[in-house]
Amino acid sequence: MLPIFQQENAWFVLEQSMSTHIRSLSLGSLSILLSVSLSGQSAQIEPLDGPPYSASASVSPNLGKIFTGTYTAAGSSRKIQAMKALAAMEQDLVGVGLDLTDVINIRGYLKVSGTDPEENATAMSEWNEAFTPAFAENTMAPTRTTFGVTTLEDPDALIAVEAVLAIDKDISGNLVEHPANSRVMLPKGSFNLSYVKPFTAMALTSGILAGADSDGSMGSMARQTGNALEKLEAALGSWGLSAADVVYIRSLLSPPLAEGSEEKPEVDVAGYQEAFSEFWKSQHLPAPPTSFLAAPGFNTSGRLVEIEFYAAFPDGATAQFATLEDAEASPLFRREGTPTSFLNRSAIIARDATMVWFAGVIDQDRNNIHGQAVESLLNLQERMITAGVSFPNIVQLRAYLQIENGFRTDFGDWNTAYKRFFNAPSVNPEKPVRTAFPVKSIPGSAVIEIEAIGVK
Repeated sequence: MLPIFQQENAWFVLEQSMSTHIRSLSLGSLSILLSVSLSGQSAQIEPLDGPPYSASASVSPNLGKIFTGTYTAAGSSRKIQAMKALAAMEQDLVGVGLDLTDVINIRGYLKVSGTDPEENATAMSEWNEAFTPAFAENTMAPTRTTFGVTTLEDPDALIAVEAVLAIDKDISGNLVEHPANSRVMLPKGSFNLSYVKPFTAMALTSGILAGADSDGSMGSMARQTGNALEKLEAALGSWGLSAADVVYIRSLLSPPLAEGSEEKPEVDVAGYQEAFSEFWKSQHLPAPPTSFLAAPGFNTSGRLVEIEFYAAFPDGATAQFATLEDAEASPLFRREGTPTSFLNRSAIIARDATMVWFAGVIDQDRNNIHGQAVESLLNLQERMITAGVSFPNIVQLRAYLQIENGFRTDFGDWNTAYKRFFNAPSVNPEKPVRTAFPVKSIPGSAVIEIEAIGVK
């Protein structure tokens, strides 16, 4: 029998029509969208046959959303660390009147030393051994994405976890209103989670890379971090938002390129942390919940950091959708970016839209980036059809690529596959915000994993 993480796509009927990107979808028990009660909240969860997680989670606008930062813990094994990290997450959640049964999406970042299939299979098995019992009381398991990284904020950590929750219960007694945004509430103690009230418009940004310095060089980690944060602030400003409206940040770090040496250079975590802290001090704000990891990344081009934001629109914001009828370009979202780019810089989601979180999708039948990317997007489409989402309504796409060798060719192959589904005039002219990041490993010895957020 295949390891559990290799069973993810086993039930799909792989009938493919590349000219239309439409696939037949077998109607069985797995293709029925289930309405599941999770500790009093109503979320729509589509299960998967085999994996311990679900395919998609639809969160209606009347539900509040909680975003956490990453959690790590000490322990002698990855399984023990994962169990303790999830327990630490739950302790914070219990402090605001929630628990793990409210989680609808989770990510696991596994620290691994290389791409050895045996090591990665063991890492995934240990993660599953902690994940499955932690969510055993959920009526349906949350959606999930997992991949291998080289560095976590805690140098001794073997895994970091983060989550998204959907709730309809009143937890305001355990929270305080954000000082600058009445649509956001924060815990009275820890700031490792933020709560976005129901019927709140949200903005998502693509992963932003720093621009080159005046002499054409990329500069240090500290310089690039500061520049990326400035560019993200500008993206928020295009919607009338500021750093005060940010409810979640994800930072993806890379080591510098090794030149003429067999020794692998270390990620400049200290440089990142210095610039990151300085940015929030300059805003006179505490940093929101933050996800932090490092992997091979874009160091071949001298780029050392990629950062993305989620932000919530405050009451009265000029760009906010008041109702679906007020949206001019779309009843669900608007996009902002450069017309010549094949992705958008940011997207705003209407306050009345349902957001759908899709689990990471992989393919193991092809042996190259392009083939696996195409097949993964087709497999994602099957899940989208079941969840009632189409490619034009994908607002965020994240791709994780295992491409330490042949970077330019492999990344180009990923972009070629992407353009068959997005920014394609004859098929889907829309383009999402996008983060694509080279990582250390992908489950099941795949070379690309794709996750998405859609709206409906």
